[in-house]
Parts: sequence; C-alpha cells; structure tokens
Amino acid sequence: MQHHYADMLHKVTAWIAICREVKNRQSSNLTSQVQPTKARSAETALWVPHPKTGIYYPRGFEWVMEDVPSSAATFQQTYWLRSGDADTASSPTSTDGTAAFDNPFL
Repeated sequence: MQHHYADMLHKVTAWIAICREVKNRQSSNLTSQVQPTKARSAETALWVPHPKTGIYYPRGFEWVMEDVPSSAATFQQTYWLRSGDADTASSPTSTDGTAAFDNPFL
C-alpha cells in the first residue's frame, strides 16, 4: 500500500515539475516579441498532438507520452465540447434529428 502511494506521489511531483517548466517556457516565449502569424505556425506551437493518440503535450516533452497507451484517446466518434447549447443539439447518428449528443464529458 505504501509503495502505491509513493509511486503516485512520484508521478504527481513529476507532473508538477513539467507544468512549472512549461509555464516558464511559455512565459519566456511570450516575452520574446513573436509575430502573430509566426506564433500560430506548427513550428512555434507550444503544445503539439501526439501522432498516435492525438493527446496534446508540451513541445520538447515527448517523454511524458511514453507510458500512455496508443488507444488512450481513441473514441468511436468525434466528441466536441460544447457550452449551453449541447442539450438542444441533435446527434449526427440520430434518425429523427432530435436526440441529444451522447457525450461522456458533458
């Protein structure tokens, strides 16, 4: 039981260190006058999608994805996070057009 807590504490500590380093990188990038068109390019993006899962991670921290299974972010259909209009939206798979989206995150 103690080993489990120690392992969990180690992982949390590692993520805190990652977040701090990303925050510091983002702060330094923001202070260096980057042109808006350059800031939106793929080469200067601060967060990039993992090629197999699509999960975004901080550029330069590819190692954080090593323990993530390839199917970690796999869904059978695309889910869009929506605000208040999610209750009235119809499902793309609905035959009558009145069913609400079945989104596990809403």
